[in-house]
Amino acid sequence: MFEIKVIKYFKANHGLYNFQGEDEPIHEHHWRMEVVVTSEEVDVSGCAIDFHEVDQAIAEVIRPYEGKAFNDVEPFIEISPSAELIAKHFYNRLAPAFNKQHTALLSVTICEDDYHRATYFT
Repeated sequence: MFEIKVIKYFKANHGLYNFQGEDEPIHEHHWRMEVVVTSEEVDVSGCAIDFHEVDQAIAEVIRPYEGKAFNDVEPFIEISPSAELIAKHFYNRLAPAFNKQHTALLSVTICEDDYHRATYFT
């Protein structure tokens, strides 16, 4: 089994809803997103999946939030934009692109900084 990891950075704001009884003030993070795809085999070029294919899929998922507040963009207008729920949302958006015959999305990790991260996987 092969594991491919692609890491992307982006800036966005968020504030948790009902955090310790109050809505948290909106604040910025330099987010780190780690996407892990597995594959049972490689193609004739020796690649399990084209890194550029992963890059493009991630860019499409990040685009609506980059430079904005998660709180202002669906689905986070209604649900709290915690790292956990952001990771789950991005996982669900990316899964169709990678769950194919020989590849599968293993996990999406969202890091607020070098010390705080949340991972979603099924």
